[in-house]
Amino acid sequence: MTESKTFETWAIVERPRLTGQNAAILERLKRGPATNRELAAISLKYTSRISDLRAAGYDVVVVDRDRATGMRPD
Repeated sequence: MTESKTFETWAIVERPRLTGQNAAILERLKRGPATNRELAAISLKYTSRISDLRAAGYDVVVVDRDRATGMRPD
């Protein structure tokens, strides 16, 4: 008697390899929240680089801060 084996196929999702400013911004964000000033030091068009990261499948979350105090509103 032969044994029947079933294998599930899993799709391996590979994110595109990031280069230059996209990679630098991703590495900075991996260390924790970053200010606009910190991101602008990497790329003046950092909002476009954030869009690139999101398009590549990275979940980038914006954390609002009170402009007067610099603290997160809770």
